[in-house]
Amino acid sequence: MGIGGHTSGHHCRMVAAGRRQAQEPPGFEHGVGFAIETDDLSRSFGPRLAVDGLRLRVPRGRVYGFLGPNGSGKTTTLHLLLGLLAPDRGSITVAGIDVGRQPEEARRRCGALLEHNGLYERLSAQEN
Repeated sequence: MGIGGHTSGHHCRMVAAGRRQAQEPPGFEHGVGFAIETDDLSRSFGPRLAVDGLRLRVPRGRVYGFLGPNGSGKTTTLHLLLGLLAPDRGSITVAGIDVGRQPEEARRRCGALLEHNGLYERLSAQEN
């Protein structure tokens, strides 16, 4: 299943672990039953489009991974999901939290260890 994030013609692919495909359950409501949900998520850096109209729904308990070449939008997508970057447009819900409104609460609930710790400079070693 591909995602809409791309840069310079490179595409990032989303890979689900397990056999079932992510499907909207009967009575689906935005933010309910999904660990991660995005709608029309987009982010540019100057003229460079990093993520373009991403619509992603990851059911609770599912393991997903992003695969793709350098510059395909993987890291930008993760930073958007964690509220470390603001999207140009679109919405993000993580663990039932609207990331645009409560980015710190979303990060608190999901926990992430990124390759570069510079994004957390303002935190003490214990807070990190």
